[in-house]
Amino acid sequence: MRLTAVLASLLSLTSAMAAHASSVDWISFTFVGGFEEKQIAQSTTWINETCKPDELGSITGFSYKSSMDAKLGLTILCHQGSGKLGKVRIARTKFKNTYAFAQDQLRSATAVIIGFDFEKSDGGMEPIGEAVIVAKE
Repeated sequence: MRLTAVLASLLSLTSAMAAHASSVDWISFTFVGGFEEKQIAQSTTWINETCKPDELGSITGFSYKSSMDAKLGLTILCHQGSGKLGKVRIARTKFKNTYAFAQDQLRSATAVIIGFDFEKSDGGMEPIGEAVIVAKE
C-alpha cells in the first residue's frame, strides 16, 4: 500500500510538471510498458525533429516501474528550441557501479541521464541495472 501511495504521488508530480512545462515551451513524450529499441528510435527522432533543443540541459526525464517485475515507463520533457545542440542519440547502457558507468559507458564528454532501470540493489552495495542517457552525436 505504501508503494502505491508513493507511485501515485510521483505520477501526480509528473503530471504537474508536464502541465507547467506546456506553458513555457516544454513538451513531453511518454512511453509506458517498456523502453526498448523501437521506443529509443522513436524518442530520438522526436527530440531531433520535433523538440530541437538548444542544449543538453533542455532535456530531462522521469522513469518509473509499478513493481520490480514491471517494464520501464519513461516520460521525456524537452524545451523546444531552434536546434543549436545538433543531433542527439539515446541509449540504454548497463552499469555495475558509478565509477564503471562514468568511465566505460558514457563515451561522451557530456550526457543527460533521463532514467534508470535497476535490476537489483543489495544493502550497502551499489545498484546494478541500466541507465537511459541522451548524448550529443
